[in-house]
Amino acid sequence: MKKIMITSLITVFMSGAAFADVSAQSGFFVGGNIGWSNPTTWNDSSVAQAYLANSATSSVNGLSGGVSVGYNFAVNPSVLVGAELGYMYLGSTSYDLQGGFTGGTNLSSSEDAFQFLFTTTYVMPNGFNVFAKAGAAEVTQTNFNNVNIPGFGSQPFFSGGTSAVLPAAAIGMGYMPNNHLNITLQYEQFFGNNNSNVQNYVVPGLTNSPNPQSVGVLSLGLSYSFGQS
Repeated sequence: MKKIMITSLITVFMSGAAFADVSAQSGFFVGGNIGWSNPTTWNDSSVAQAYLANSATSSVNGLSGGVSVGYNFAVNPSVLVGAELGYMYLGSTSYDLQGGFTGGTNLSSSEDAFQFLFTTTYVMPNGFNVFAKAGAAEVTQTNFNNVNIPGFGSQPFFSGGTSAVLPAAAIGMGYMPNNHLNITLQYEQFFGNNNSNVQNYVVPGLTNSPNPQSVGVLSLGLSYSFGQS
């Protein structure tokens, strides 16, 4: 999927750059994106140990996406500064347990974020642009599982989770076919916990839960500006 996103954006750049004639415009904007995340995952052996299983196998579903709204101010025809509010779903990871007391259990962990970012963009007359973002995000990590209890079968059990305000930053490039649309390729990093020990998250009775896991997202986006043409 990452290769598809990069190839798609390059194709747009190559096909349309000669026809664009744009400049930075002040105004509100809305946008959306879809991409693939790369979360910090728990160590399989720690998952198995926490749930009294013989082994565990993890798999990542990195499909992610989000929406945003914000305002850009044109400092000059080439430079925009602004701010945006957004929501992003950051994908999930599942762990299948085999053997032991809880063989057959499936544990899943997902993350999402509400974020506020300051932005700066450099716009070239041919429509190419590069940008950077930095700010903070309220990231929530939710853990849920179905526990296979001998004699009772598979039973749903909510394991809880953790939430914290984390630093977030992004860089990217885009192409504007006109003064309203911007097609972008962006990488964003949420700077959370890199601890791979699942027991710090799901064993009941623990206090001072660590921050949600770190996660990076590569996404293809489209935004629309309501600035003057």
